[in-house]
Amino acid sequence: MDVFSSLPYSVPLLLAVTGTVFLGLRRRKANAEADKGLKFPPGPKPLPVIGNIFDVGLQEPWITYYEQSRKYGDIAYYSIFGQNTIVIHSEKIARDLFERRSLIYSDRPTFPTLEPYGIGFATFFMRYGDTWRAHRKMFQQTFKPAGSASFQPMQLRKVHQLLQKLLTHPGDYVDHIELLAAGIIMSVTYEYEVEPHSDPLVNIITNANSRIIHVGSVDKSIMIGLFPFLKYVPSWLPGGVMNAADCRNLVKDALNIPFEHLRKKLNEGTNGHSSLGADSLQSFGDRHTEEQIAMIKDACMTSFSAGAETTVATILTAMVALVLHPEAQKLGQQEIDRVVGSHRLPNFEDRASLPYLEAIYRESLRWHPVSPLGVPHSPNADDVYDGYLIPKGSVVFFNNWSISRDEARFPSPEEFKPERWLKPDGSIIDDEPEFAFGFGRRVCPGRHVADATVWSALACMLAVYNLEKPKGADGRPVDFEPTWVSGLSSAPHPFPCNIVPRDPAMYVAALSERIAASEP
Repeated sequence: MDVFSSLPYSVPLLLAVTGTVFLGLRRRKANAEADKGLKFPPGPKPLPVIGNIFDVGLQEPWITYYEQSRKYGDIAYYSIFGQNTIVIHSEKIARDLFERRSLIYSDRPTFPTLEPYGIGFATFFMRYGDTWRAHRKMFQQTFKPAGSASFQPMQLRKVHQLLQKLLTHPGDYVDHIELLAAGIIMSVTYEYEVEPHSDPLVNIITNANSRIIHVGSVDKSIMIGLFPFLKYVPSWLPGGVMNAADCRNLVKDALNIPFEHLRKKLNEGTNGHSSLGADSLQSFGDRHTEEQIAMIKDACMTSFSAGAETTVATILTAMVALVLHPEAQKLGQQEIDRVVGSHRLPNFEDRASLPYLEAIYRESLRWHPVSPLGVPHSPNADDVYDGYLIPKGSVVFFNNWSISRDEARFPSPEEFKPERWLKPDGSIIDDEPEFAFGFGRRVCPGRHVADATVWSALACMLAVYNLEKPKGADGRPVDFEPTWVSGLSSAPHPFPCNIVPRDPAMYVAALSERIAASEP
């Protein structure tokens, strides 16, 4: 295995922060007591120059950090090639820093590798400042709870389309879920109706996204961070990553072409509903500067980049959990049958009456967090927490994996137990896995739309289908152990899943009748 491919995904982020090959030259001395009478949080002893690179795990660093938290506590210090790195394992500490001290902790580290590849548009990587605030205002305008609720009829319609695709081509479930996520995000962002097969605008955006993921992958990011000249080497040459200019051109098309489609609709008066792009154009008035247009394009592309992958990952995580835990699936289906019946499909008005389904959804977010380490924060000033120094410019991760495995809050955390979210009388408890969407001013702005997409997909799939393990030659279910993608987000690799109609008489016409009965 290539040495680069075995390093944790947090390393390229930290390497990018430094912006030079020999980062150890910039390192603060490990003993901070000399200048402020304070010390760093506890952590493993770093080696010269490379620091704790061998202490942070290979493929899933969040698990290694979690295991080491038993020794070092809920706030730990690491040095990665000279970069001060703080890992937080407690939701309380995360809220204390990112929410109660948000003026200090709302910034991001500097990522010098973003601009050469045209990825500087991404709001989630953006430094805290006026441009970020303008992006955030646009997101809040469209994706606040009331605005997000206006998208629910469209979301249900696309979930119903998903059900039809699963009936005719169940083996392509990953493709169908990717189309669901893309269709919803393209609608709420550009008022664009995605075609059922090989949509040209979706292809443009996903093509750019795949290149961004390629460039930002573990081995490629480290190579670019260490050897900047690789930005100019085409990928077909040995050691090549991807020509930076080629990537910038792909990103440019993804920023411009869908946006121009929206602007054409607005000029023709054929737009049909609110969207991030249309709302943002309206908020800036009748005349728009080039800077305003650029910000709107960037925010729209960010909406797709941040939302599509995580939505797909969350739905697939819930599906693999239900395949592995058929007893939970059965209880959810029984609740749907009791509340909704078999003549129609669940809708958002049913949500409050389906506490066990709600518990399945919350437990899926907790059981395997889609964003195990989130995107790191960076303090804009030296800070002290619980007597420990957190230096300005540190990279500060919140370990969602650790938070989701807080045994005081979640006994037997490795088990998938929806019941942990229920009171003894079966009603839902007043607690949610809010950590799944981040903290403070950097909390996911599209969380209400994502929440509605995932919940409605789960509700409707369970109403119509059983999600089953494949059967062997003896007719018995074949066990499997899911494997997971390691990166900024973590999703299950494609897993064996038989999607079977609960009603043996279910066919295309019957499903269409049930969908029709569900529409207003």
